[in-house]
Amino acid sequence: MARSPSSTVRSPSGGLASGRLHRRPRFVEGSSFSFGAAHIHDVSQTGPVPATSIHAYSPRLGQMGFYEVGADGLLSRRAGGAAEEFC
Repeated sequence: MARSPSSTVRSPSGGLASGRLHRRPRFVEGSSFSFGAAHIHDVSQTGPVPATSIHAYSPRLGQMGFYEVGADGLLSRRAGGAAEEFC
């Protein structure tokens, strides 16, 4: 039986915020969250302590994508290079 693609993010240290555009729930150190393949998210540090996030994708992620909101308010995707994936 084929499984639906999914992802999990865990924060072993520091606090994180992850969201889509203007919705930014916060996650404390030691917490994790999951989402399906169609979910677009962005992760950022929430406090003064540097945060670490571990991302696990199944099936494995082929290439990281970056999403930007244009001047027209539309969301567009662009493929990112390896140098951008760990910024």
